[in-house]
Amino acid sequence: MVWERLDRAVSTTEMFDLFPVTKVQTLVCVSSDHNLIIILSNGFGVKPQRTWRFEQMCLENEGCHDIVVGAWNRASSGSPKETMVTKIEACQKRLTQWSKHSFHNISGALSEKKKLLKEAEVAATRGKNVEVFLQLKSEINNLLRLEEKMWQQRSHVHWMVSGDRNSKYFHNRPSQ
Repeated sequence: MVWERLDRAVSTTEMFDLFPVTKVQTLVCVSSDHNLIIILSNGFGVKPQRTWRFEQMCLENEGCHDIVVGAWNRASSGSPKETMVTKIEACQKRLTQWSKHSFHNISGALSEKKKLLKEAEVAATRGKNVEVFLQLKSEINNLLRLEEKMWQQRSHVHWMVSGDRNSKYFHNRPSQ
């Protein structure tokens, strides 16, 4: 008996660039002489690094100004153009590290603070320290404000890039 593998998967080099660990596997099918093909794309879990963008919410934190001043005042040599590029890159690198540390997970921080708020509310109703409850409410409000600014800026960027792809459809609907 001769066994040949006739089933193949086809891909482009762009896909392999995006998902370098993709593998093709055949699954045994007892009811047919054909095998099913499954593409194991373990690379799908690896996202390409998102382009860094300055977030408005960073301006709310006093550390932002210090980071920019520190990166900008750094001595550098070369032509004015090279100096400018070097300072911008240094500023971006430091702001990226700082923002990951300061704003890395607003949603997680919010959920954690809400859990603490529930506990503090129960404690406050039992006559314990009300100040902790009020402090947590203030912190949650600040996080909500930061989250709102973040999503407002991101939705604006998305709108600028993508626009309203259904606008022709919706502009024609009222006239029908």
